Amino acid sequence: MKHIIAVILILSLLISFASCAGSSSEVPVTDDTTLEEDTQDNTSETQNDETTIYYEPDLLPDKLDFGGRTINFLTDGTPESSEISIAEINNEPVNDSLFYRERYVEEKLHVEIVDIPQGDFISQLRKVHAADEDEYQVADHNTFEFSSFVFEHYFMDLSEFEYLHLDSPWWSQKFNEKARIDGKSYIVTGPITLSLNRNIYAMFYNKKLADDYSGKIPELSDLYGLVDSGKWTYDKLVELCGDIYEDLNGDQERDSEDVYGLGIVGSVELDPIWSCFDINILSRTDDGWFELDVNTDKMYNAFDMMSRLFFDINGVYCPGYEEDLLKDLAVKFAGDSLLFHLNELEYTEKPVFRNMQSDYGVLPFPKYDESQKEYYSYAHDSYVSFAILVTDPQPEQTAAVLEALASYAYRETEPIYLNIALKGKYMSDPQSRNMIDILVDNVKLDTAWIYLKSLANSYPSNFRKVVYKKTGSYASAHESMKQGVTRSIKTYKLSYESKIQ
Repeated sequence: MKHIIAVILILSLLISFASCAGSSSEVPVTDDTTLEEDTQDNTSETQNDETTIYYEPDLLPDKLDFGGRTINFLTDGTPESSEISIAEINNEPVNDSLFYRERYVEEKLHVEIVDIPQGDFISQLRKVHAADEDEYQVADHNTFEFSSFVFEHYFMDLSEFEYLHLDSPWWSQKFNEKARIDGKSYIVTGPITLSLNRNIYAMFYNKKLADDYSGKIPELSDLYGLVDSGKWTYDKLVELCGDIYEDLNGDQERDSEDVYGLGIVGSVELDPIWSCFDINILSRTDDGWFELDVNTDKMYNAFDMMSRLFFDINGVYCPGYEEDLLKDLAVKFAGDSLLFHLNELEYTEKPVFRNMQSDYGVLPFPKYDESQKEYYSYAHDSYVSFAILVTDPQPEQTAAVLEALASYAYRETEPIYLNIALKGKYMSDPQSRNMIDILVDNVKLDTAWIYLKSLANSYPSNFRKVVYKKTGSYASAHESMKQGVTRSIKTYKLSYESKIQ
């Protein structure tokens, strides 16, 4: 869905960023500017000079009052990384929108929202569940690990609550479709968290290097046009980056100080090909459960393509397998020694990109080939999802809090992140902003990534070692892992059915 929704906060910030791109901007929001819903005509209206802004309100009844009840969120991480409870405003648009969201929901529903980070999230979740304690009402955590608890009946079916409207645009319908178990929704995500967008992988390119090499490779002068033409494919990427290599330090060794056409890590950067090359993993059976459903011919060819990228292309620099090496590649990219760099959108917010002297652009991951109709994007499966714990004695009230947080984020926080921070502050040209729309609108989700540690038995991520560490053929790995997935699907179905009886 394209985020063309506007609010006063967005308009004022856009003006600020248009006049001073790349600098911080004060967020002109006060208690008096909190937006109010008009539920009579299903639109909401507010005025700023002569501008009238319409947006879709939430569907919560007016004047809900939960008597000052405390809603505790069990979350992973630290207070500094929280998106639920923000300590103070700091004149950063996204931070301040999250701050005002919390206050708005607390005032609207007369609740207190408390975010309780736990370094050992899983142990704490198991502890309170075993003790049948009402210590936390909501849990939110990275999806691939968190989702396993669906089959142990830790979470309530969110589709049964009056105040939760899961078919509304402030909940990810793509996620709902892939995450439902037996027609029920136990975990949800969407604009309520920015992590789903921040975790999207994009292909960044260094504009200085693109200009430097455009004399030899003319297509580097119009990479956006290449995307628009539908010709931005894996083969085109190899063609553009494959011969770009300079022994910058003159030591006649391929090392971290040289210039390359592409920098890539041999682990997590394999994951996007499933979504971006449109390779399905798990599908639903006629009875609503799941089965492994992979186009193996396409998958084997895709892994051959990526193996070639890692090992056989002169212009590609792959320093190793460890995920932490992504940070080193980001530094190298910022230092003008990588033309292309695959990484998550959240890196645009990090100092290494924010302090970059050269301009950069952003592109979608290339298509498998020109016959692929769309560019698809992949969000790393550590994005956050939310659940209401079965130990909550008043879950309907908790559901209303989630609904209010999500709908506010859809109206304000997510557009601020996409339009003000990401497109306005961190992107230097309007074409990159169009690329962001492609990335966000075309995120492709798969049940296998959502339930990676349970139903999928880590099937897609296990291929990392097969490719990079060359631990056998793709066909033999698939056949071996297929048996494990089949067993996992049966096991978790039995576990789920035993828990709900």
